[in-house]
Amino acid sequence: MVLDNDEFVQRWKTAGGSSEEPLLETAWKRYTQVQSQDLASEGIDPTSNQFATSLAPLLNDSKIAPSIVKWTHMTIDCDRIPWQPTDIFLQANQVVTILASGRVWFSKLLDMYLRPQYGLWYKVGVDGEVTNSTRETCSFRVAESGGELFISTMFPGMFANPQGGRLVSNPSAYEKSEGKFEIMIIVWKNGTNVQELLSQYESTQYIEPYRSLIEGEKTRVEHEKQSEIPGWQELWFIGRSTLYKSITIDDNGEHRKCIQCKPYQNVGILQKTISPTVNFGPGCIVTWDWNISALPSRLREDTTISHDYLSVAFEFENGRDITYHPSWELPVEYGYWCPQATWEDREYHVVVRSGIEDLGKWLSERRDLYEDYQKYIGGNYVPKRIVRVWLIAGNRWQRHEGEMTVSKIRITSEDGKVEEVL
Repeated sequence: MVLDNDEFVQRWKTAGGSSEEPLLETAWKRYTQVQSQDLASEGIDPTSNQFATSLAPLLNDSKIAPSIVKWTHMTIDCDRIPWQPTDIFLQANQVVTILASGRVWFSKLLDMYLRPQYGLWYKVGVDGEVTNSTRETCSFRVAESGGELFISTMFPGMFANPQGGRLVSNPSAYEKSEGKFEIMIIVWKNGTNVQELLSQYESTQYIEPYRSLIEGEKTRVEHEKQSEIPGWQELWFIGRSTLYKSITIDDNGEHRKCIQCKPYQNVGILQKTISPTVNFGPGCIVTWDWNISALPSRLREDTTISHDYLSVAFEFENGRDITYHPSWELPVEYGYWCPQATWEDREYHVVVRSGIEDLGKWLSERRDLYEDYQKYIGGNYVPKRIVRVWLIAGNRWQRHEGEMTVSKIRITSEDGKVEEVL
């Protein structure tokens, strides 16, 4: 049943949604957009039994089974505070594969959710390093320390440290979460090359989600290699992905190095540390060229439910950053603090393009970064250094296609020195 505006507002408030503007208006717009979309392609998540049954052909295959030490099927409820033990104790150098399906809901009313690639995290040992995968699947070799395998959903929280995964956010937020992940954990015999083993296995005759999971794991490592960009690293607590890659384009006979990004129901932040750091003072100018082929939002980006965007950002030694992005509807020079929890006093957004008129065109941007800091952030203390450049891309909520290609990022300090970042 499609709700009218009054019915929607009542349902929204009952679900705990805020009645403050612009959030309420944005939520209504999202709801009306969802009603006009064909969501059949999103599929229906398998039940626990369906998930296990779909993977049985793999586990019992005559070529695969001899390499398996043990396997375990688990259901991870998303309302559990991290972390959930698996009762699987791993030894050093053992090889493990995790296959996952399902979703954790941000809002069923607005059809917003996260898939396992972005939402599912794991670690080996209580103080092990936390990580996610670039796919709904992953395979890894256990480090020398070994330990019990722990698994968790990251959303709606955020991890404070890479070792152990202590939460920086309020743990009680998990109690309101809905959804689950179905997970198959396979422990292989030492020395097993999972990708090589799976490449010998034909999965096309079997049902979903089995087929796409196996095919995805076959190609995962190759896609990860293609996404490695020397000098750039992904921000660890946002997670790994393969949405960035380095490309070279022909610009009137000149070979121009670029970084291209295409988010896929996720978020990725790619960072380059500036060493030595760049002096930050009056007259500090930042420039870059970019081509935005598609915007990942169909709503104003300054609310928690619509914060899908593409941007270039500059981080200071105080941990704050200014990020510049094109907007679907917000006006140029509109500024706002990030609406996401734990980011609200860390990242400031400035809109530099508005609407769709310039999509698909190469554009050159020039900003007086010092002037922008004074205008938008201000305060008694002004940082002295620029320490990192970020590229940000995400479409995790609305799931619209987004694409950005960036090149020629330059920082000109107050003393006239030019730092060529890209």
